[in-house]
Amino acid sequence: DWAVRIRDEYNAAAVVCTGDIVDNRNYTRHWTNAEAAISVISESMPFYCIAGNHDVGADKVEYETYLSYDFCTAPDEMAFTEDRRCWVLPMREQGILLCGIGWQNDDAYADWLNARLAEYGDLPAVILVHSFLNDDGSLTTNGKRVEKAILRNSNSVRLVLCGHNDGSTRWTKTYPDGHDVNAVMYNFQDDKKYGLGYARILMFNPSTRNIAIT
Repeated sequence: DWAVRIRDEYNAAAVVCTGDIVDNRNYTRHWTNAEAAISVISESMPFYCIAGNHDVGADKVEYETYLSYDFCTAPDEMAFTEDRRCWVLPMREQGILLCGIGWQNDDAYADWLNARLAEYGDLPAVILVHSFLNDDGSLTTNGKRVEKAILRNSNSVRLVLCGHNDGSTRWTKTYPDGHDVNAVMYNFQDDKKYGLGYARILMFNPSTRNIAIT
């Protein structure tokens, strides 16, 4: 409800989620609660998401249930992997390439991302991925895998959004071509200090080329 209310005030282009839409994928009520909440957003503006380990399983990955709910808005210009775990969306009006890399990643998905970044090399890329940073700001194992694709297209990627680990942290790396890639982890799914239900507003300013985060 809040996201819909502030849509016009902030000229919101979309709501994005970096995974763990549900807590326990084995409980139907978790899925139906999520479906009811997300439908409030998706009826008014795009909702772009990728799966986390709570959605599809940590080790033995099963996407059938997650995909059956069709949470992610999928315009015609969105391109998917064959199994629909990963996707890219050229958002020409906003001037970015939005990339979604679902759990569980392996080198095949990193290679696919690498090819898409090269294909849309004229657009600065924002990557949604569930696991990229540890809570101390270092790269996770999966983050290192995704970072290999960033390195091969470091002139394209500008921002990585992730969750998975608790809390909030940031990572910045300057690549050989001289530009920075920033990663921001944000996850207060069960925090005694901050509580539940917090969201972030990312304000993109094309004239100053920066992002303000509230």
